[in-house]
Amino acid sequence: MSEKWKLPHQLTGLIHLVQTLLYALLMALPVLGVSSRYLKGNPWLMFWLNMPVAIVPDQVTASTDLQL
Repeated sequence: MSEKWKLPHQLTGLIHLVQTLLYALLMALPVLGVSSRYLKGNPWLMFWLNMPVAIVPDQVTASTDLQL
């Protein structure tokens, strides 16, 4: 690389940091989306298969709560 196009070391480090953060966000977004659906108790699919949910509605407890 010629001296004419050489970037300062600080700028190169900043570019690598921004690129790393963008890749981290790229990987974190699907994980956050799936975990939010899982924790809300909404049904969700992965590869056309139903996945388990964290909270299952309990009709016995719900009717007991209504009687109180």
